[in-house]
Amino acid sequence: MMKLLDQILHCLDKLREQDANLEALRRALNELIEDPRWDDLEDSLDLAVLSHKMALVYVIARWQSASEKQAAIYFNERAVQILAEQRLLGAAEARTWLVQAEAIQSAVLSPPAGS
Repeated sequence: MMKLLDQILHCLDKLREQDANLEALRRALNELIEDPRWDDLEDSLDLAVLSHKMALVYVIARWQSASEKQAAIYFNERAVQILAEQRLLGAAEARTWLVQAEAIQSAVLSPPAGS
């Protein structure tokens, strides 16, 4: 799942440069969301990183419908929650990922001030 998300993010970056139709990517992402292996990850560092990368896909694709924005917020909030817990448990990688997830949360996914 991690390799697939990394490939999606890489391809998405290239496709955005070409202003390509992203419907096939949207369908693939929806299938990935339905993958039952998510449930096996519980509150692990892997789940947090996958969740953060899922949010990044929505952000980079610039999908703006209410449901897509809500999906990005859900995945990133989940990542922040798990990463904060993992950091408290001493997971060395958690701090780096947490900084990134919090940056996405505050810069892109949080509502503008005064909203």
